[in-house]
Amino acid sequence: MTTHGAIRLGRQVLFVSGSSTITYGIYKSKTDPLHIVWDLDHTLICSVTPIPSNTPTATMTTQQSHPLYYFDQIDDDFPYTENIPNTRTYIRPGAKTALWFTGLFAINHVYTAAQ
Repeated sequence: MTTHGAIRLGRQVLFVSGSSTITYGIYKSKTDPLHIVWDLDHTLICSVTPIPSNTPTATMTTQQSHPLYYFDQIDDDFPYTENIPNTRTYIRPGAKTALWFTGLFAINHVYTAAQ
């Protein structure tokens, strides 16, 4: 067998074994998926109370906040004025990407502790 033939045979073996591994991975992800459990607070999001004083939130509604990075909400665990958000919740960098990516091969469960 020539060097060229050995290289070609090696590539075919790698292709077949790589294809088999990918096929098995897809099969397992559909028939017996991995279950990933996420803790919502301080893993996927982070809340700050009170809202930092350098931001104008007294007149800001949830729809006016930037939904890609944070949202303002009323947290009834802390003092608040009628219809004025008192908590800013930030979406952690990479959280959406991590949920999307792991959703390709697993089932994501997101939980938070009740107080």
